[in-house]
Amino acid sequence: MGRQVSNTNELRRKKNFYLILVWASLAIVVTAIILLYQFNASELIITIVEFLSVVYMVIVVFLSRSRVAYYDMNYRYAKLLENKAGVMLTSCEFDQSWLNKLNHEGFIKYLDDDRLSIYYRIRSSLTKRIIGKSNLLEMVTIVKNNDIDFYADLINDEYKKIWEYNQKQHRLNKQVIIQFKKYKSFNETIEQDLEKIICYKEGDNYLININCGYFSDKHQLYYLHADNYAPNLYYHHGAELIKSLTKK
Repeated sequence: MGRQVSNTNELRRKKNFYLILVWASLAIVVTAIILLYQFNASELIITIVEFLSVVYMVIVVFLSRSRVAYYDMNYRYAKLLENKAGVMLTSCEFDQSWLNKLNHEGFIKYLDDDRLSIYYRIRSSLTKRIIGKSNLLEMVTIVKNNDIDFYADLINDEYKKIWEYNQKQHRLNKQVIIQFKKYKSFNETIEQDLEKIICYKEGDNYLININCGYFSDKHQLYYLHADNYAPNLYYHHGAELIKSLTKK
């Protein structure tokens, strides 16, 4: 997700428009069918109207669902930007002792070369579902070469391998990915790059990707989060995980 393009009020209005469209269409269809029965319309007419009504509602719901999801996702992102916390001081040096901490926290080292270090662990879902219980894949990546984009194919290909290896065995349907880069100093261009997060939710499936920047000149850390708001439960979890992993 990129920078904010619309304010939250505008996005909320657009989302509500499609929600109202669905309910208004349903109310019209139900009213029309009730009136046909009350006025003793022929079975043929009622059957035709019911069939057309079903087709119409399927089309309306299908089209509206994607638009509602789109505007809701962008609304949550815009609200996160409106409430975002700023750059913070950190005592974490992201050195070997920090990597050792990842191991201590149960993360497994999957890859370590001159471009990337990727660690992962699997834990229980945050939601307490009895039926269809699933697990969460957490990944921590250190991007050592700042010329590599956070969403470069070489990174995504490794994530895909980890997911495919573990998905069936551990019944995964959620990912929280935290990616780190080290910079000399903070600026607006880097800030905007770090704010290109992923915050995807569909049903009980989640894909969260939070980018973090460490600025060595002033020992600062920045990632897109708010103290009093999170787009969903798993984004909040990702933000809290960052706090936990970067705490001395």
